[in-house]
Amino acid sequence: MNKGLYLHIPFCYRKCPFCDYYSISNAPETWLDTFTDVIVYQLRQLPTKLDTLYVGGGTPLVLGQSRWERILQNLPEARERTIELNPEDVKKENFPLLAHFTRLSVGVQSFSDSVLKTLGRDKLDYEKLLDLLSHWDVSVDLMVGVPGQTRDEVLRDLISVVALGVPHISVYPLEVHEGTPFWGYYRGWDWDDADLLLMVEKFLTEHGYEHYEISNYARPGHQCLHNKIYWHDEEYYALGPSAAGYVNGVRYKWVSNLRLYVESAKLGEPTYEEYVALSWEEQLSEYAIMNLRLLSEGIRKEDVEKRFGERAWGIILSQAEGNAFLNIEPNKITVKNWLFFNRAAEAFV
Repeated sequence: MNKGLYLHIPFCYRKCPFCDYYSISNAPETWLDTFTDVIVYQLRQLPTKLDTLYVGGGTPLVLGQSRWERILQNLPEARERTIELNPEDVKKENFPLLAHFTRLSVGVQSFSDSVLKTLGRDKLDYEKLLDLLSHWDVSVDLMVGVPGQTRDEVLRDLISVVALGVPHISVYPLEVHEGTPFWGYYRGWDWDDADLLLMVEKFLTEHGYEHYEISNYARPGHQCLHNKIYWHDEEYYALGPSAAGYVNGVRYKWVSNLRLYVESAKLGEPTYEEYVALSWEEQLSEYAIMNLRLLSEGIRKEDVEKRFGERAWGIILSQAEGNAFLNIEPNKITVKNWLFFNRAAEAFV
């Protein structure tokens, strides 16, 4: 079984109006120093070798070079090392730091000026993206369903990333969350354009990308190994306020409060928002739902029996029986139509 680490850096230059992740903008330097001290200490408690590492945020590079040097000295070795990157951080001066990572996940969102203005995001020049592509395995995030965004703008974004040769593309519909500025502007925003999502799928698959997970497309050899740990329901450690992990059958989420996170870490008494030891049945249910997200792989009999024993496949088959949104084969179960994933997953809830 593979094992990964998610490290959450809860700082950003400014808070995007749609973002509901835990992050702090314009934090004092002393907060960044204290956070770095705690993370370095916690990293030293983890294995020195893992399969994958993913650094997200927030905006990870807000920490700056000197703090990152300390963290890098203590990060576990991993065959895939991903860090999230915002357009404003795509600078030559950051390349030496980024060289410690094998993969970059770049929050482009769109190349349209009007869409970016709505989202409160900076624009990434094509030349800068090409520069990244010449050095790293790159994934680009694109957002659809933004108020005022047109179908042509979405298509132009797709044409751009394909023409530039981006090997991995994540396409996410905008979600409007309570507590964000967008909630005040667009409360009740209910975007549901299946035709546009199918257009995205058709365009990308016709240009050599596999639609391997609900929101993710990749060219051969470029699927995200870290995210596949999530979708294969394998184990991953988590560090940082609000970060969620799964180890030894326990799902946990660190407290979404920097002060409490730091204080509890110093005392050696972790503070969690969630800490749940899953029963065998709950683990099997979560395993089925997560693997179902992998559209061509699905839930595989061989893998289920290897992890849960021979009787587990019979349980999954009985749960799946009668669900019209599932393809049920003797050795595999997949979704018939990914747009109805939630209806398909209901079989295993």
